[in-house]
Amino acid sequence: MSISSLITRVGTIGYLPPEYIRFGKITKKNDIFSLGVVMIKIIAGPRGRKRSAEMPPQEFIDQVQGNWRKRLQCTWSGSLLEAYCQQVKTCTEIALNCMEEDRHTRPGIAAIILSLNEMETMIEELKNDAESGLDEVHVTTTAPVEEAPVVVAAVQPTAVVVVETPKEEAGRCFSRP
Repeated sequence: MSISSLITRVGTIGYLPPEYIRFGKITKKNDIFSLGVVMIKIIAGPRGRKRSAEMPPQEFIDQVQGNWRKRLQCTWSGSLLEAYCQQVKTCTEIALNCMEEDRHTRPGIAAIILSLNEMETMIEELKNDAESGLDEVHVTTTAPVEEAPVVVAAVQPTAVVVVETPKEEAGRCFSRP
């Protein structure tokens, strides 16, 4: 019996990177892999990781972005809709890059933060340009439509109203009376 067979790996299956599972190798990129898994689950739902492994990356990105586009166009249009769709695409690409088999090709945390900050800055600038429409209803969700309840946040000049809708009503567009 070798020494390596006596070592027990500890962690949650599905979040552990291949180099740790196979060789017990611990690096800075272990957490990056896990971050990618968490991001995919947030963006594409609990089965997102499995679906991402079953299709080419671009097909998965297009599918996720298409699902989000359908949901977002209930509330947004024009440049803000395109910006949010681009944000979904960027986050999905980051997540897939984080889950690369080869740890050397995974991004570092500084690159991830830079990409996310750039996207957020662009969206904030677009929002500021459209600030005159503060009485629009803005919809955000905690998970993809097919996976979980939807949280609806209505932003009005004087208040923010948050309502959780049942899963059966997820995906419907609601307009303010």
